[in-house]
Amino acid sequence: MMARSMDRGLFCRRRLLGGQGLAASALLLAAVALLLTGPGCRSRSPTPPAVAASGALVPVAGNLPVDGEIRALQQALLRQATADAETWVRLAQALLRKARQTSSDPEYAQAEDAAARALRIAPQHAGAHHVQLAVLLHDHRFREAQAKAAALLQINPRDATAWGAMGDSAVELGDYSAAQHAVQAMIDLKPDLRSYSRGAWLRYLFGDADGAIDLMQQAIDAGSPRDPEPRAYCRVQRAELLFLRGRYPEAMAELERARIDLPGYAVAQAAHARVLLHALDDPASALPELSAALSRDPHITTRISLFEAHEALGQHTSAAEQRGELLRFGPRLDPRALSLFLASRHEQPDRAVELARSEAQNRPDLWSYDALAWALYHAGHLDEAWSAMQRAIAPGIVDPRIDYHRGVLAQARGDLATARSALLRALATSPRWDRRDAPQARELLQRIEKVHPAAP
Repeated sequence: MMARSMDRGLFCRRRLLGGQGLAASALLLAAVALLLTGPGCRSRSPTPPAVAASGALVPVAGNLPVDGEIRALQQALLRQATADAETWVRLAQALLRKARQTSSDPEYAQAEDAAARALRIAPQHAGAHHVQLAVLLHDHRFREAQAKAAALLQINPRDATAWGAMGDSAVELGDYSAAQHAVQAMIDLKPDLRSYSRGAWLRYLFGDADGAIDLMQQAIDAGSPRDPEPRAYCRVQRAELLFLRGRYPEAMAELERARIDLPGYAVAQAAHARVLLHALDDPASALPELSAALSRDPHITTRISLFEAHEALGQHTSAAEQRGELLRFGPRLDPRALSLFLASRHEQPDRAVELARSEAQNRPDLWSYDALAWALYHAGHLDEAWSAMQRAIAPGIVDPRIDYHRGVLAQARGDLATARSALLRALATSPRWDRRDAPQARELLQRIEKVHPAAP
């Protein structure tokens, strides 16, 4: 369903689909259950785990409050002759919180190990299964997460966390109708930060950016100061939505609040630096923030921004070093971002297409199809690029990055009216969304308007 035909009440509590909700979600659950090859989470005899200082019990470093909690739980488990499932789950959840606060992958693996040990004792423990869902989503194992969530919902159709995982998986797999049903079910069952934040991003994907910003604020308001990371992350997400709407001062203010919620939060620091770099054209201020964020969270998009900051400052040796790291780690960490990077710089077009095709196969959401369209265009496959672009815009999204790509493709096809409309919308939506692409959009629009002026 296209966003412009939807009620502005999208993802308000109790109603998304106008008279549908858990009943419609039950139909979704029945369909997804066909994916399962077995009865799901079956009972089996408890097997006490072998408690040793390995896996989940490897000591963690750090002085955050969650670090003290983790160490206390680890010590309790090492002292127990027969460990209990609940303590393993509490450790898994604490490790998951640390992983999210510090953007650290090793703690995800430890959390998965703790959850597995809990399930050897209590195979039906919902908390352990929820940790496993979080790890599967983090690892981009979306089909596995979808199948596991469906198995849990067969046991308990009112499991809000499982519905959230169903929604997350459906979004990443490009099934937006299924995502609507799942997220609405989650909101109906548990209207809180987790469900509202998911609903906000779906609003954005369906073209309701202002509604997305409002609903993300509801998510923030529903958060707890005692668990600062989820609220800080929602602030970062809301800042990104504001940035993509051209509301740059508001985005900066929201990022400052995120950094107050969780000092040293690499996700917020990187986002703050990107606003400095692109919207405010201040690479000198962005550079140290990007370096600090990258040291704590080696995210490919942060490395790309660091490359761009060095490039803007004429620091060519440092830029070349970052480019080398991008080519080294990008195919494994974020092939989609690397494909966009290569295509935008007219480098290795065949490699860019290869990376984007792989992502579109494994993660067939609109962002993967946008990356594929962009790579195919730069590799000279215009018709295939246009076909991929139609899949990217199908939900009705209004996003300056996608509108820019669509405008360039339309101009190459000779469709100047569509090109002009897409470029105008990109620049009107967020006139400084990118330090390279936004100026190029203006230049192309000026060339188009010379031969295809606006109607009087």
